Amino acid sequence: MESSSYYQISSLSLNEWISLADQHLELQNTGKGKYLYINKKSVAQFLYEETANKECFSKITLNKIYKITQKKLENSSNIDDEEKANKLLKKVKLKIEEIKSETVEKLSSVFFPVEVKKIENEETILNFNNYIESRKIDNEGNIIDEEMSIEVRKTLEEAFTFIRSRAGTVGVYSFSGGPDCGDIKIKLCDAEEVASHIVADKFFQSFGFITPHYCALKTTSALGSLVCTQLKELARVVYPKNSEKFQSKIEDLNYIVVMKEVPGTAFDQLTKDIVENIFLNDVFNYKNIFFCLGKMIFLDTFIKNKDRLNWESQNNGNYFLSLNNLNSNPIVLIDHDFMIQKVFLKNIKNDLIQLFEIQDKKKISLLSKTFDNLLNGFRDKYKWTSKEMENLTKVKKDFIKEALYEGVSQAARELVSMFLDKNDESHLEEILALPAALEQFSIAKEFFELVEVVRKIIEEKL
Repeated sequence: MESSSYYQISSLSLNEWISLADQHLELQNTGKGKYLYINKKSVAQFLYEETANKECFSKITLNKIYKITQKKLENSSNIDDEEKANKLLKKVKLKIEEIKSETVEKLSSVFFPVEVKKIENEETILNFNNYIESRKIDNEGNIIDEEMSIEVRKTLEEAFTFIRSRAGTVGVYSFSGGPDCGDIKIKLCDAEEVASHIVADKFFQSFGFITPHYCALKTTSALGSLVCTQLKELARVVYPKNSEKFQSKIEDLNYIVVMKEVPGTAFDQLTKDIVENIFLNDVFNYKNIFFCLGKMIFLDTFIKNKDRLNWESQNNGNYFLSLNNLNSNPIVLIDHDFMIQKVFLKNIKNDLIQLFEIQDKKKISLLSKTFDNLLNGFRDKYKWTSKEMENLTKVKKDFIKEALYEGVSQAARELVSMFLDKNDESHLEEILALPAALEQFSIAKEFFELVEVVRKIIEEKL
């Protein structure tokens, strides 16, 4: 692509956009001085910084690249392009974290010291099998939970609807069974990704959040083979030209995650009238939703699960659901990762401290920024007019922020009360359902260091 050309991003195919973004990242890495600039009409051009017309164009951000790639990926049906896009997303996400952490240290897995995605080390596999066993899975990868095993099998055998998820993580597939069956989701992932997800799941459960009932199984197990068979049927619909390659991709994985569907509606899929009732009109009747969102924001910040709802632009309302229940916890959490590791410690500490800052002239509260980001997203999506926005009075806005802050504070207090002993690793293993055999799970030191940061914040701020 020539630097003198203009590119209408909205008209580019996924493959063309990936080439453009990769070229931009390569120029950044080599320090050649050219950057990709974009205007409000999504027209992009490579320019030298000193010659860029900054009144018309602004330098494209990594967050913008991430969002554009995700959007184009949702409408793709080409497996080759999807694989390229996933590599680009990982590259951009890594770059964002490197910048924030002020380091270019290569990130290694928290859970398994492996250099490649596919696990080769026999001891590592054995340890992971022991961990999976604690989640009601035997070492052959079969679900021990008989009730779930029967339901999953019946759903797969009688599936009449199966689709690729068009929202959220690529590699998630939904299956709907007959009238006597439930709905399940299948997620393709590597072993260390499974572990990160399961640990985060247990973490949120310990704070009273509803999370899906799910298990992992080997692709070579009886049930795993059935999943692969049904995914092949799905591939004929979703990837008609690449079904064999898709099947080969599945067989390269050791594990597949099976998740039972949970009730609730994703925040990104709430209807306009419901959103307006919650955030504009009947604010005072929805305090528990704001309170629970505050708890979620704190816990996500603590484990660095940043692709759900935060103060940046990569929010994804498909990762938390709303229940029609205002008396108990009305929020369901799905698809999260436990990302505490040494390289992120400084960044997490700073985020936790800023989360509790009160908005003033010198410091900006990350909680206020998070709320504003959420509200702006709804405003843009539903095209709220200035007249409609007037319904959100200062009194209502202050009420929402206060409820969010109460939720953040409550989650912080619950966390430190769980760990009165500063180095109680056995209690940490118990809460996260970690078996003693998983010796390579080595985040205890970092975890307790963050707990002490929160304890100090509570003493000073609450």
